[in-house]
Amino acid sequence: MNWIILSIGAAFLWALNTVFLNKFKKIKPDILGSVQLAVMVPVCALLLFILDINIFDISLKIFFIMALLSVSNLFMFVITTKAIHLSGLGLTQPFLSLTPIFLIFTSFLFFKETPTIFGLAGIILIVLGAYLINIRKYRQGIFEPFKEVFREKGSVLMLIVAFVYSINANLFRIGAENLSRIDFVILLILLEGTAGFLYVFFKYNRKITKKINLKPDLLKFLGLGFLIFFSEMLFAAAIIETKVSYAISLKRTQILFSVIFGYVFFKEKNFKETLFGSAIMVAGVVVISLFG
Repeated sequence: MNWIILSIGAAFLWALNTVFLNKFKKIKPDILGSVQLAVMVPVCALLLFILDINIFDISLKIFFIMALLSVSNLFMFVITTKAIHLSGLGLTQPFLSLTPIFLIFTSFLFFKETPTIFGLAGIILIVLGAYLINIRKYRQGIFEPFKEVFREKGSVLMLIVAFVYSINANLFRIGAENLSRIDFVILLILLEGTAGFLYVFFKYNRKITKKINLKPDLLKFLGLGFLIFFSEMLFAAAIIETKVSYAISLKRTQILFSVIFGYVFFKEKNFKETLFGSAIMVAGVVVISLFG
């Protein structure tokens, strides 16, 4: 049952990363999202050497999938950072739980998998949770809680992220099934970091030194990068011991951690409704992941 502890640990570290993303609002979201990955390149390169991972043994198909995932994930990190800066944690992170709903449709396209009655039950729970997050708007109209989601820019951005992650999850599954899962995660972070470095280098070039205070901000980026790195390594260790779907369902407890952190550190409003709605959404994720 070590995978349970590993998955929840991964969720906790990922949520902690979102706290610091919200705190460092003075740094542009694209720089913050990119450089936190770029600083992990030397660490991953060192691990390639220590673990004797031969990148030349990887098939062209798997390498292409990892390259596609790395670029996609990079931009999802940037969009997530932008969303958090716009709307905080409580109105953004819960909507990651919509990924399993989209995943039902994208998994059908990739693997011809169809949802069960449990999958449909999970969808109902997630939609109900999303409604409850904005339940305070109910008196203005029965559909107002849903409409409020689309009025909040950060929430809308996270809907986009949730959809893209539903595609990425299928690509991740293909890669993880054709390569050692630890190797796959290390290589993926390496490629994401490389993509982040190239993005910042070509967009800002020497101007990057004007956008950040190199010495103090470098420590921030290292902290953010290591939180992502250790979160992903814990997740990789978890999926060695159990099914990917099981580990993902527990990793989504990051939503609850983020909502709690948003209240504790930033005094975000409507904490009770947001936490309760988020808990219902996570329950939906668990139902879909385990039974759907």
